[in-house]
Amino acid sequence: MPAFESTLPAGAPELMRASAFRDYLDQESTHAGAASTRLSTLQPSVLQDLLRFERGGRATALLEVVAAGLRHGHALLVHVEHGQHVLPLTLFPRDRLLHAPMPLPALLAMRLDAFEVLQVEPA
Repeated sequence: MPAFESTLPAGAPELMRASAFRDYLDQESTHAGAASTRLSTLQPSVLQDLLRFERGGRATALLEVVAAGLRHGHALLVHVEHGQHVLPLTLFPRDRLLHAPMPLPALLAMRLDAFEVLQVEPA
């Protein structure tokens, strides 16, 4: 029997709805201007790496963001859409860690190519 009661929330985490997160992103870009997004707060090398994938007119894939974080060794917070919800994934490549609001087996059971990257920022 544990000496202390768990402080972890019981049950599944409350995930933000994708539509609400997209509204938030639209408001942020309106208030701050397009040049002042969180993407611009990334290290220049990581930013250039990510922008090179977007030049083809397609959205950046989660695998490309993970690879850029690993190549440059920078911790990243990636908001991805899966279904109707947004999952915040925090990557710590130097520590070889991934933080997600769900157990890793459940995350890996999802189709990773179905994730749509909505936002990338430094962690």
